[in-house]
Amino acid sequence: MPRSFVLTNARLVTPEGILDDTTLRVEHGRIAAIGQDVPAGMHEVNVRGNYLFPGFIDMHSDAIEKGIEPRPNTFFPVDIAVFELDKKIASCGITTMFHSLSFAEMEVGLRSNSTAAGIIRQINGFTPRLKVNTKIHARFEITILLARGSFGTSPLSKTTTGRCTARATPRWTVSSTANSKPGKAARLMLLNNWLRSAGNTRLPSLRTMMIPKKKLNGCMEWALP
Repeated sequence: MPRSFVLTNARLVTPEGILDDTTLRVEHGRIAAIGQDVPAGMHEVNVRGNYLFPGFIDMHSDAIEKGIEPRPNTFFPVDIAVFELDKKIASCGITTMFHSLSFAEMEVGLRSNSTAAGIIRQINGFTPRLKVNTKIHARFEITILLARGSFGTSPLSKTTTGRCTARATPRWTVSSTANSKPGKAARLMLLNNWLRSAGNTRLPSLRTMMIPKKKLNGCMEWALP
């Protein structure tokens, strides 16, 4: 379809209501006019009374994880998963997608810090070639972050220069924390079991408060109590 065209006989959904039997003119890929006559010679598409919606925005989707790992320990290349999902979501009317990737070092599958960061880097590189406006929602498991000193490394690295280090190069638009910790008794049991298996008898702090994060040139630096 050309980048300039007119959609006619549409039921157009707007913030103010539904406009029946109306037209929508697109010029150079952008909406130029609503409800006007069709210019002579412009490509015309009769949508036959179907609804015409604005593009949908999906603020949180785990579909990319399922696309890369459809079954446990069965992996597709990231590029194939991303481009195939891009076609699917575009066909469903989604024009902006926030792919949710989790940093949860002790979980199985795709959610280790290094794997999640690597997937985000690849998606960043694919963005110019995707049909859908593609964003990243980075989700940090607070229970993993709190155990960082004993259980693993932080998904972000600190810097003394005020610039993002190479390890912090994955770019995302939205970040959030998830608190999936079990109840206090279960948490104590799990931590004690893990520490004993690791040969460490010192129990780390169970506080669940995070020190406020600060922004470093577009990168978020996380700290722990």
